[in-house]
Amino acid sequence: MSEYNLYDVVLELNSLSKLKDGFPIIYNTEKGKQKVDELKEKDGIAITAIGNSNQGKSFILSRISEIVIPSSHSVNTKGLSIIFPDNLSKNDSNKRYIILDTEGSQNAITISEEDREVIYGLKELEKIEKIEETSRDKQMTENFLQGFALDSAQVVIAVVGQLTFQDQKFLNRIKDVCKNKNLFIVHNLMFLEKIEDVKNHIKDVILSSLFFNLVNHDMIVFSKSGKTEKKNENDENEQKKKEEKDTENRIIYVESNNSGKKETHIIHLILAKEGTQAGDYYNKSTISYLRENVMAIPKQQKFDVFEKFKKYLYNCSSEYFDFSSLNTNESEKEVQMIEKKNIIIENDNIIKVDVPFDLNLKKCYTDEIGITSYKGLMTTPPFGYYKKDNHFVIQIEYCGKLEKGYIVKKNILNGQYKFTIIGKTTENKTKGIFGNVEEGNFILTFSVGLDFITIKNNKYTEDNKIKDGVLNIIYEISNEEDLGGEEILGNDDDWDNDDVSKLE
Repeated sequence: MSEYNLYDVVLELNSLSKLKDGFPIIYNTEKGKQKVDELKEKDGIAITAIGNSNQGKSFILSRISEIVIPSSHSVNTKGLSIIFPDNLSKNDSNKRYIILDTEGSQNAITISEEDREVIYGLKELEKIEKIEETSRDKQMTENFLQGFALDSAQVVIAVVGQLTFQDQKFLNRIKDVCKNKNLFIVHNLMFLEKIEDVKNHIKDVILSSLFFNLVNHDMIVFSKSGKTEKKNENDENEQKKKEEKDTENRIIYVESNNSGKKETHIIHLILAKEGTQAGDYYNKSTISYLRENVMAIPKQQKFDVFEKFKKYLYNCSSEYFDFSSLNTNESEKEVQMIEKKNIIIENDNIIKVDVPFDLNLKKCYTDEIGITSYKGLMTTPPFGYYKKDNHFVIQIEYCGKLEKGYIVKKNILNGQYKFTIIGKTTENKTKGIFGNVEEGNFILTFSVGLDFITIKNNKYTEDNKIKDGVLNIIYEISNEEDLGGEEILGNDDDWDNDDVSKLE
């Protein structure tokens, strides 16, 4: 049996660059088609797991829903797969649940034998360009699907393994995006089999992490509202029967966030290798806790999967595609964009984008949740940009001192913000946050869609300071219309005319 047959519906999107050709919607079950139609009118609760490939996302979703979902190192979820688990609704028939399972990030990039012959038959430079294009399409498609799942879900389970610095940065971005969602972070320690080894890892790595500031709680008495609930008499009697050494498998680790209007809590949970001493000790209580919290969510939301997909693609299209102006008079200049009317659902089984122009992916990569674009080529320092709360942040690897200053020029061109930054790094630095940096002058240019941010008053909001080798350029975001125009920051007296002319 194909692994697809274990899902109710599969959106088999495997290439953003081929959206004009369309991709299939596969209904594996009669229930799948029925539920898709039902949820066009009724609400539901969507759940997703996000993280790198083979970290146990499908395993966790399978245990929560009590249904079979493919989960092994030899099987990867394809595209976006959807399951409508009846088991979660058995205690409340008025609730409808949706599980969104994604392919995961950092998968190996594979091609067909036919494509391989084409690529390796090209001249060297063309071959390199084709390999880069294929790699970029693969990564951006994965990130697009994960971003869609994140945007659509009420419950997000972020899964990490042996905690790395990249995982820490990933979790910080997830926390920013999921402020209004029910977020659980699962540390799947499937490389550990003994209880003592898991305890040591929790103490030495997870609890010692600079980014988390965790506090222990008993999962029986701690609710997601952050309140410690009073035990009833039966609970107290049961508690007395247990020795303190046997209660660590029911411990959760709570991360509190006071930055918003109200205090929120992020729950960290532990899994270990299934079928081992540590797995028997931790896994059952962790899965039970996740399941109980999912089933306790009171409010359902509209989940029309096609309308959600069309809205998400429209809203984030400028993050993934380069758009240019049509050949019209300057006064009648019109920008090529994907609009909602261009996203077509054919016969309920094909999704395609119907536009009269090519869809060219941006020459950059996006991160795991699709909010940061970055690149680092030749002597151009690696950089990233993202939006957080009411700010738009540009980060540039900037080695050395700001002796020569820097220049930022921003204007609106072809329906996008165009940023051009001139600067100079004064030291060699082979390893940076984003990549490698070399000494010398640089000119950095990139565009951001108007639907992604609206700059408030064209003003930079903080002093130009370098922290930990990164220059942060921060703008306020406004809901008001940006009047456009130009903005110059920094001191351009330190640059000759040849350099400044490259801004134009």
